[in-house]
Amino acid sequence: MWVMQMLVVAVESGPIERESGLPRGRAVPQSPGPMPRNSPLSPRLSLVARASWARAAALLMGLWLAGALAQPQAPADGVAVATGSGALETEIVVEKLLPANPPARPFALFAPVGRLETGDEVHYTIRVRNPGKQPVTDAQVTKRLPVGLHYLAGSATGPSCTIEFSTDGGSTFTAQRKDADYTHVRWTLQRPLAPGATTLLRFRATFR
Repeated sequence: MWVMQMLVVAVESGPIERESGLPRGRAVPQSPGPMPRNSPLSPRLSLVARASWARAAALLMGLWLAGALAQPQAPADGVAVATGSGALETEIVVEKLLPANPPARPFALFAPVGRLETGDEVHYTIRVRNPGKQPVTDAQVTKRLPVGLHYLAGSATGPSCTIEFSTDGGSTFTAQRKDADYTHVRWTLQRPLAPGATTLLRFRATFR
């Protein structure tokens, strides 16, 4: 849309104003009807339009190449779906462990991650909260892994949980298998989640 607006401005205002001989800033008189085919301005408009389209096409090609050659990235958080006998709230925290770098950073620390880049190893924490006034039983939390994210074996944890994995987009879940590319991780809480209580579910993954 913005490219079309640029072209309209370039064709309708810029060249006509310069060639009309009017001082800059004054309005150009408009034709009361369609421009005749033999109008002396028609060839000029045609050339200007072609040049403007060519410049716009070159600009779009440059932007496309810049995006295509850029380092792959993906949103880090995604969504977590929580179900149970009552409503549950979820919040996803994605962090990267930054090593110690004295004197600026004397200790290793976790820093939030907004977007994933190739080679990142990230720590996921899913906070599951019961906002109601009754315990929630049969709670299940399912997290879809963003495209390109590879689950690190043995990293999923959760208090009193059964943890299962899917390789087919969440259609079926099984226990962890070696060297599998998982699409989803699912936690099944074995105990009711009390009113106002929060439980933390975690796993680690790399982006490639």
